[in-house]
Amino acid sequence: MSVDSSSKAAQRGVILVEAMIGMVLAGLIATATVYAVARAGRAQNSANLRSAAVDQIRAQLMREGVALCGASRAVTVAGKSLSVSYRCTAYSGVSVTFPGVTTPVSVTLPATSTQKIQASVTDDVLGGTLTVSSAQ
Repeated sequence: MSVDSSSKAAQRGVILVEAMIGMVLAGLIATATVYAVARAGRAQNSANLRSAAVDQIRAQLMREGVALCGASRAVTVAGKSLSVSYRCTAYSGVSVTFPGVTTPVSVTLPATSTQKIQASVTDDVLGGTLTVSSAQ
């Protein structure tokens, strides 16, 4: 009878150790899952804020166009007013080809109405610098 009782006690001890190891592993997995979900949430929030800023910058570009060259305008993201600076570069060396015409046709574009426009805003709420460009 003493062999049976010591065998049962030993089994209970092994089961207890196995249960503790299982709980530790489950806790580690739960912690990793919570961390991953939190990171994904922060990344999604940052992407949403950047998207809101891009939408406002595009609206300004559509309204004012090249009048923004060298100017600064404000956009509001997450209740915070951010200053956007606009920089413009005139197009140069533009050539146009037409079907059936073998030689390129040179085109002069007026610098006041046709420019590459680049908007930049830097802030922590956007995760750094956000640049929106009208052309590459």
